[in-house]
Amino acid sequence: MKKIITSLIMKNRIKTLEMFWNIYIIINKRYKKEVWDDENGNTLMHYVGITHSKDLLDFAKDKPKNINKLNKKGKSPIHCFMERSFEVITREKQYKILILKLLAKVFKNYHEKYLKEIQKKEIYSISYNKDVLKGLIENGCDINQLAENKEKKELGWNTVEYGSFSKKDHMGSAIEILTYYFWEYLLEDELKKENFTIIKEYEEYFETLTNLGANINTIYLSKEENVPIIKDELNDIDEDIGIPGKSAGIFFSRFIAQSSDYFALRPYIINKTINFTETDLLGNTILHMLFSRISARKHYISDSCCDIIIRDILENKQLTIDALKIKNKYKVTPIDLLRDEASGYKKIFENYILHEEFKRDIEIKEDKKTEKKKINKI
Repeated sequence: MKKIITSLIMKNRIKTLEMFWNIYIIINKRYKKEVWDDENGNTLMHYVGITHSKDLLDFAKDKPKNINKLNKKGKSPIHCFMERSFEVITREKQYKILILKLLAKVFKNYHEKYLKEIQKKEIYSISYNKDVLKGLIENGCDINQLAENKEKKELGWNTVEYGSFSKKDHMGSAIEILTYYFWEYLLEDELKKENFTIIKEYEEYFETLTNLGANINTIYLSKEENVPIIKDELNDIDEDIGIPGKSAGIFFSRFIAQSSDYFALRPYIINKTINFTETDLLGNTILHMLFSRISARKHYISDSCCDIIIRDILENKQLTIDALKIKNKYKVTPIDLLRDEASGYKKIFENYILHEEFKRDIEIKEDKKTEKKKINKI
């Protein structure tokens, strides 16, 4: 009977589901009080996340629920929602495209044209129901809850940095899932096609999540006490393999290898909630990580991209002099990491510090004058 419920849900036949549900709970009375789930641990709210169905949300919200329950894959409804915000090419569709490619060699005109049309329909894209997302949050979904990698749970690795050497093995919060999917499946291909709209869509989705409470400054801590550290002597940065104590922005900034990669990180840098003074366990801020990557990968990160990065940082009102002066474990500030071909950018930030300190001195003097006038009047 659970399979019938699942089938009705996936076909979005909610009216039929309502009729069947009334009969179902008469037979299975425990579901009047207990949370219903299928053989994979998916509850009705998980299916709301999977289908993005507002009708299903309206049906499920007054049923017994554990809104943040993890299914057997370690994912809550919000994680399912994020993953299903991207249109994925299924294996079946991949085979169809492969067959059409073979046919196109024989029947070039018709099948090649048809192949191009079907490929247009099957590309990855960002698509989500904002009302359903808000509905999940309003019903108690924790937007900052971490997905749990069941295979690595015994190692104490529950978030994005604890899984592997790369961003690919990712089990994090909603906003981390957004960054991972965009970076992995959309960014490079869409930029090749000069589809800059997708970047705007990603940034808008990112902002929607932060407006709903997604925290981009959370420092996740591991349950492990001893985690290996690899020192990158070139950049005075500890390159870690699953080291705990990083925010999402600090973690993802490690993977900036070329100009296009910055567009995955950019929403963190320009966001009004970013904390540039937040440090990991080794004292590195997001600016430490980002500036080290600019220096190390300057041959692959263009001057125009570097200009955008510097402008984005300077234009964010969250930037402070203190953020640029923070020293990590090795007594290195972020701007100390702007070296060699990137050393010109160091001068920009040094001038920024001088300018801000001058402004601060002027403001202090003005405040003292104002205070003195008030005292004289008294």
